Amino acid sequence: MEETKTTIMEHEDNLLVRVNSSVMLGDKKYKLVSYEIWTDREKYKENILVEQKQGEQYIYCSNYATTDEEDMIQTFKRRFMN
Repeated sequence: MEETKTTIMEHEDNLLVRVNSSVMLGDKKYKLVSYEIWTDREKYKENILVEQKQGEQYIYCSNYATTDEEDMIQTFKRRFMN
């Protein structure tokens, strides 16, 4: 599967990322769009979605399966910019 990630919004250490990907099923190529919200820029750079620290689980990335980019921008703003 091919995948391209594009940061479309940033606020402090938080990122909204659009993920464009494609997958071959048989002889057909399908294009997919999804979104990720990251709460730690360094973990994004290192591609660490989740980790255990001192017996606690830290989740740095939330995945969203939608094609509505404006809705994702509003979700990001409500979560981090209010």
